[in-house]
Amino acid sequence: MHLNKYIRLVFNLSLLIIINTTSFKIYAQEQASVQSSGLNAPVFYEAKDSIVADIPNQIVRLYGDAKVNYEDIELLSELIEIDIQKNEVTATYGIDSLGNPFGKPLFTAGGEQSECDYIKYNFDTKKGFVKEVRMQQGEGYIHMAESKVQPNEEIHFRDGKFTTCSNEKPHYHFKLTRAIVVPDKRIITGPVYMQILRVPLPLAAPFGFFPNSETKKAGIIIPDFSFNSYDSYGFGITDLGYYIPLGEYWETYFYGTVFTSGRWGIRNETNYYQKYKYRGNFGLKFEQLRGKFYAQNISNKLTLKWTHNQDAKSHPSIKFSTNINYVSDNSSKTTLDLINEDYFNNTFNSSINLTKGWNTNRFNGAMTLKSSLQQNTQSGNYTIQLPSYNLTVNRFDLGVLRGSAIGKKWYENITVNYSLNAENSILAPDSIFTADEFNQIGDYAANGIKHNVGLQSNLNVLKGRFTLTPALTYNELWNFQSEDLTWNEDLQKIDTTSSNGFRSSRNVALSGRVSSNFYGYYQLVGPSETRFRHVASPNVSFTLSPDIGLFEEIQIDSTGKTQFYSPFYKSKYREGSAGASGRINFDVNNTLEMKRKNKKDTLNNEVKSLKLIDALSVNGNYDFLKDSFNLSDFNLSFRTSRFFNIFSFQSNATFTPYSWNNETGAKLSTYAWNDGNGLGRFSKASSVINANFTNAKGRAEQEENDTKTRENANNNKIATSNRLIDFEIPWQLNIAYNISYTRASISNNLEYVDSAVIVHTAQFNGDINIAEKWKVGYMVDFDLITKKVPQFRVEIWRDLHCWETSLKFQQFGPFTNSEVTDFKANWSVQLHIGIKADMFQAIKYDQTIKNPFPL
Repeated sequence: MHLNKYIRLVFNLSLLIIINTTSFKIYAQEQASVQSSGLNAPVFYEAKDSIVADIPNQIVRLYGDAKVNYEDIELLSELIEIDIQKNEVTATYGIDSLGNPFGKPLFTAGGEQSECDYIKYNFDTKKGFVKEVRMQQGEGYIHMAESKVQPNEEIHFRDGKFTTCSNEKPHYHFKLTRAIVVPDKRIITGPVYMQILRVPLPLAAPFGFFPNSETKKAGIIIPDFSFNSYDSYGFGITDLGYYIPLGEYWETYFYGTVFTSGRWGIRNETNYYQKYKYRGNFGLKFEQLRGKFYAQNISNKLTLKWTHNQDAKSHPSIKFSTNINYVSDNSSKTTLDLINEDYFNNTFNSSINLTKGWNTNRFNGAMTLKSSLQQNTQSGNYTIQLPSYNLTVNRFDLGVLRGSAIGKKWYENITVNYSLNAENSILAPDSIFTADEFNQIGDYAANGIKHNVGLQSNLNVLKGRFTLTPALTYNELWNFQSEDLTWNEDLQKIDTTSSNGFRSSRNVALSGRVSSNFYGYYQLVGPSETRFRHVASPNVSFTLSPDIGLFEEIQIDSTGKTQFYSPFYKSKYREGSAGASGRINFDVNNTLEMKRKNKKDTLNNEVKSLKLIDALSVNGNYDFLKDSFNLSDFNLSFRTSRFFNIFSFQSNATFTPYSWNNETGAKLSTYAWNDGNGLGRFSKASSVINANFTNAKGRAEQEENDTKTRENANNNKIATSNRLIDFEIPWQLNIAYNISYTRASISNNLEYVDSAVIVHTAQFNGDINIAEKWKVGYMVDFDLITKKVPQFRVEIWRDLHCWETSLKFQQFGPFTNSEVTDFKANWSVQLHIGIKADMFQAIKYDQTIKNPFPL
């Protein structure tokens, strides 16, 4: 509340005018400035009609669009009168020929505005009287019919309104019979009730308390009410909560949910953030799930979520982060939430990471300690790392071993890197994580240590046209679990002997790589001077690995057939393939870029650049030491970014040159062309096309939103508003088309058959403004193979100025064309009506209806 500040400013101004005026004067459309040692800056004042200084009576009047400016403060009014003898200031409006008021007093300071019909203030008593004042405080607006300014700067008023609607006649408001405004602290009222479009509602209270401060205050969170006679939940009160601020950087919420069926739950959410330090949130939820209406089958579920990210500027060498998402029953289908966003989620991942960078005079690197948990709801398995340790020494050249820095030796072109990984992991079914079977966990554990040392050098050959990169890699593997296999002649089967204890193995590889870049330039004839640049990047490398592993040969059947196995095939760190390997790798990558003159820019001859192909590559290898399948499959990939600012395309494929069994589909060791099967066939292929369509206005708004997202993300703030509906985009359509093909030998429980698995889907989503304040959004997933719709959503939004409303229908699971009794869709309808302002987010109406036949 800045009324006193404005009034004192006007009074000081009047004194300056009196001092600078020696007689009664009239200034037509006067504009001037004065400055006093009591003010920090000049005061600019003007009046469109006149400024009158009545010296004998010591009264100053400013007529006609009177304006006073001082620093960031501005006062506008049709009439401003200052009485020096009475120490009073008065400001009011004028009346036009039709009897309508104009030029009401308007105050502006620090971005906040206050408007009133009449104001009078006495500097001796420090009391004031204001009529029909309208003031903005943050998101809120206060309307006062009659108010009194007290010496302690409190404002007492009656017949007032409090709203977040910016209209002079608000769409809704809280009617305040009597109230006291404590500046920058609170608003306390007598009886208060709500009106929408001037219609009183039965939402009333004997008194009201509205926070009027930027500081956070504790308070109750209004719950949602849910009732669905078809659902086993029954009637429910959901998310009745209480908010508690915990200082400047922390805040916490407590919520409770209960249904008449006997199901209930409680949860806590805590958010914290300190700029340049950290940000994160913590959530703990307990749910008790029952059958329908107090059935005896009770199950409890605990959900824990914790995300913590440390700012890179908080510490130069230590970084701590967490991302925990744990559910106690290892299921995504069980919850009290009426809309289950994790319904199709098959995995829950949790991890805790601590990294410490280190630096000595000659070496530097990092140490990482990590623990993780992966829950798979389909297999029912837990994969645990408890813990894993990683030590890395950053690449250094052998010159660090020299005592002198003078000159350069040949071996300084050789670089060395080292890493150590130690891990203890557990892969076990979730059923053993109980008190009775917990002692079996050790049977599922695997642990070991891996050392890796690499040497590398870069050499320019053929006058720098090519780069040769020779390298040597050595791996030392230490495992504490192993298995020995032996053929049992009596039982005609393989016996397995598991052992715990230290056993080591190793492998070494010598490699080299030759790479280069070739450039091609093409120019078309024409005024646009279109030019193309093609970059081809071929790479050829070799890898030689001697046979120094611990593979052993054993008999595997009664015919005497043998094969090699490694005692570490189930250990933490497994050996590579058996035997020596001499492999030549080859790959080539291509990019294509186009540049042309901008036809719209004829002054600066601006050149527009467009990348047509981001990557077009093919790679494979040939192992000349293997006894069969020397030539590998060929991997092909193609990728473009935002083509014409609309399309993006990505495709991958695997092509095998080998023949196959026409019945089982098994790969044969002979080449396809030797068996009359052409060059081979594709074993895998996939393509994804994404497209975004909108008009020029929508594209400009999208680019502006992207810019804001990047800027806010860089400032460690919320990237975008939680309101994803942008009425400034008239329409937009997003299309995602996906097709994938896999050729494999698949078992049908009796035998293996040559099979092709095809996934062919399309997704359409977007929104369109059907009127100025109406928007319709939609999302459709369509399976082009089964001709069914796995997911479907349509939503209608209505912008009600200071309110918003939406109606959303969403379906999970396929639609069928059968009768109603066989309808197999899991769907829901959600209705939301609420106030836009964040301070009144709890004032809303949410209703959710779920179908009687969920999947």
